[in-house]
Amino acid sequence: MGTEAKKGNGKKRRKIVVQIGAVIIILFTLITLAVGNMVTMASFSTALSGNMSMFQDYLSALSDELDDYKAATWFIDYWRDNTAELLKDKSALQKRERIGDILKKLSRESVREVTAEDAESLSKEEQKRFACRCYYDYMQILER
Repeated sequence: MGTEAKKGNGKKRRKIVVQIGAVIIILFTLITLAVGNMVTMASFSTALSGNMSMFQDYLSALSDELDDYKAATWFIDYWRDNTAELLKDKSALQKRERIGDILKKLSRESVREVTAEDAESLSKEEQKRFACRCYYDYMQILER
């Protein structure tokens, strides 16, 4: 009985060692996953914070620029309502429209001085040319 008791104790010890080993491996895995998750979240947080700061600066600069346009709300609405038509004629959007005749008709010196009421008084073709010119100027602002 003495040898059998020792064999039984040896099997119990092995079982306990295996169980403790399994618990240690599981705990190590969980800790590793938790630390990895914290590092990943910290990286995302840092990246997001940097992007948000850059985006806020960008929007602030863009807002300042657009505030100079008296017809800003008009041409933003025009772009929204006529996107499909404007995208059909991409070449018009990519060149700086000569709109001296429109400015002369409205008695304005620059595109920025044109009001929403002025833009509404234009013909459909003149509105499109004006909107394309504003789009071009807008894209130039974005590239700065």
